[in-house]
Amino acid sequence: MSTPQSDQFCPAQELLDHGNQYKLILIVASSGTGKTRLIQQWVQKWEKTSQSLPIWIFIDSRTNNFSEFLNKLTSEFIKWDPIFEAHVDEFMASVKGQFENDSPDSEVILGVQPQIENFVNQLLNGMMQLTGDRFIIILNYDLIRDQRIHSMIEYLIDYLPPNIHLIISSQDYPPLQIPRLRARRELLEIGSDDI
Repeated sequence: MSTPQSDQFCPAQELLDHGNQYKLILIVASSGTGKTRLIQQWVQKWEKTSQSLPIWIFIDSRTNNFSEFLNKLTSEFIKWDPIFEAHVDEFMASVKGQFENDSPDSEVILGVQPQIENFVNQLLNGMMQLTGDRFIIILNYDLIRDQRIHSMIEYLIDYLPPNIHLIISSQDYPPLQIPRLRARRELLEIGSDDI
């Protein structure tokens, strides 16, 4: 997907300007093409007109662990509203150490582990109280190998409030429900030709 070249912005920046019309903004391009720089430049512009800072999650070998990913994601929500802190502290205490030895090959986390589903629903309920467009940014998504993280992200995408948007940068298409999101027009795709 592309738009005419602008004198001020590259096509991808123009596309990102319309990101609040989509649940998921997916930036897929090879390493070194400027995905992170693109997002950083767009965020700098966004922050000038918005009162809410985006949530940033950088995926590395440590964050690829399901427990660490949960901890990072939920802790970031506190930046949006301190109301999330009580939920985060209570949940992390209740599941401390529970997921380190779990098999990362589990296809489904929701229902099998209802405390996760309940907690994600608490986060979603908290997000419903937030005003204005807000963005969750996940960088280096292609490094995620734990299927439970993918399952949780899919669940979040399905139930995100209309004002919450997810930006994912990756070298490859993630194992999410991309065709379904395309069919529902809930997905904005940005490729290397746009950057």
